[in-house]
Amino acid sequence: MSEYPALFFSEAILRQMRAECHELLDEGVRDFVTMVQHLIVRCALSLYDVRMEVEGCYNSLREERIAAGQDVSGMTSPSGVAEAAAWLQRWISHPSHLASPCDRGWGGGT
Repeated sequence: MSEYPALFFSEAILRQMRAECHELLDEGVRDFVTMVQHLIVRCALSLYDVRMEVEGCYNSLREERIAAGQDVSGMTSPSGVAEAAAWLQRWISHPSHLASPCDRGWGGGT
């Protein structure tokens, strides 16, 4: 779960983000970084905004899909999400010091 409070986000934005996550998963977007990239565009949020909430949302959707017997192959594991989210946070703070997410092999672009 994210260490950041969700108070920054309105309930409407959180509902939209969750709905977009479901839709993206249904469309075949599975890995965490690609999910973040798409949410930035679809929800018109900054990378920092999305990083604050999407980690917990992604992991809870993964757990819900497992509980419902749905296929989660290709989805990033919780440990992988934590690694990617921490790396994204560093990239947000110092983008010139790190390669892009695609250079890291994460995500497919928007």
